[in-house]
Amino acid sequence: MGVAAGILGIGVYLPETIRRNDWWPESVVSRWREKAMHRIDRLPLPATEGVNRALAAMGKLKNDPFNGSIERRVMTPEQWSSEMETIAAKQALEQAQIDPKEIDAVISFTFCPDYLCAPTGCVVHERLGLSSSCLTFTVEAACNTFPVQLTLADQMIRSGTIRNVLLLQSAAFSKVMPAESPMSPWLGDGATAVVLGPVGGGHGVISYAHGTDGSRHRAVVCGVPGKRWYEDGRIVGYSEDPAMAQAIILGSVDRAQQIIPEALGKAGFTPADVDFYACHQGVPWLREVTQEYCGLDRARWVDTYASFASLSAANIPLVMSIGQREGLLRNGDLVAVFSGGTGETWASVVLRWGRG
Repeated sequence: MGVAAGILGIGVYLPETIRRNDWWPESVVSRWREKAMHRIDRLPLPATEGVNRALAAMGKLKNDPFNGSIERRVMTPEQWSSEMETIAAKQALEQAQIDPKEIDAVISFTFCPDYLCAPTGCVVHERLGLSSSCLTFTVEAACNTFPVQLTLADQMIRSGTIRNVLLLQSAAFSKVMPAESPMSPWLGDGATAVVLGPVGGGHGVISYAHGTDGSRHRAVVCGVPGKRWYEDGRIVGYSEDPAMAQAIILGSVDRAQQIIPEALGKAGFTPADVDFYACHQGVPWLREVTQEYCGLDRARWVDTYASFASLSAANIPLVMSIGQREGLLRNGDLVAVFSGGTGETWASVVLRWGRG
C-alpha cells in the first residue's frame, strides 16, 4: 500500500502568561460551587461499566470547581492563533530537519481562527515561506482533529503523490470563553505542530479506527447564546444541551474501550503490546480510567491537564512532545492514541514511533 507516514518532528508553543486558580475571585468560585457542576441528577445514558468508572472518577472531583486543573496558559490580548501556530511549526520543521519548501501539504485546525472563512493555515503557509503548490486546507473535528489529520496525512503519503505534511493544531479558549463561566478554568491556550513524512522499518502509522454520533452535536458549541452565531451578540463558548455534554464525558470511557482494541486488532496487536498511551486530556481522569479499563497495563504515559488544562486538538501532540523529551516515548515504541471531540466523534490511531 506504499510507504508509511511517520512523525518526524513536533513543535509546541505555550503562551508565557500562566493563569493559576487564584486568579478567579472567590465570589465567582463560590457561585460555581453553588451550581454543583459535577452533580448529575439523572444519567443521560445507561449505566454501563464505563459510565460507572467515569462517575467514580468525577466523584473524586465533586468539591473541586476547577475540575482538577491548577494552571493554564493564556494568550495576550493582541496575540493571534496564527502566531502561535507559526512558532510551533518552525520548531517542528527544525526537529524534523525538513526545509519548509519540502512541505507538500498543510492540514490545519484552529479552534479560534484569525478570521472566519479564511483558513488560518494559509497565514502560517505564507509566514513559513512554503511553496505555492503546497496543498493547504482545514480539518474540523474539534478535540478529535489530530487523529483525523494523522489518518488523512497517512493516506496522502502512502499514495505517493505527497511526501511531507505539516499538521497544525491550536486552541485559544480565552478568546471566546467568558472568565465567569464554570468551564473557563478547564481550558487553556497553546499550539502544536507535527511534521509527517515517509518512514520505513515498520515505523509510522499502522492502523486507525473512527466513530461518529451526530445526535450529540449541540453539546458544546461557540455561538451567541439564544441566537444563531451570526446574529447580534458576542460569540462565546457554551453548552446548548448540558445533558448531551455530560453524555459525551460519561460515555468517553466506553468509547475508548471500543475503539482502541478495534484499531489495535486491525494491525494484529493487543493492549498488552502498547508501549506508550497518548490520550486526549479533555478531563483530568480520562487517561488513567481509560488506560485501566482498556488493559494498557504496561504502557507509559504523560498527563498534562493539571498544568495546561485542555488544549483541544493540541493535547495529544503536547503529550507526545513531553513524552519524547522526558524519555518516556522512545524509538520503536508501539503507540496507541485515543481522543474524542464534540460533534460527537472519537478515534484511535496505532503507530510505531521513530523513523525506522
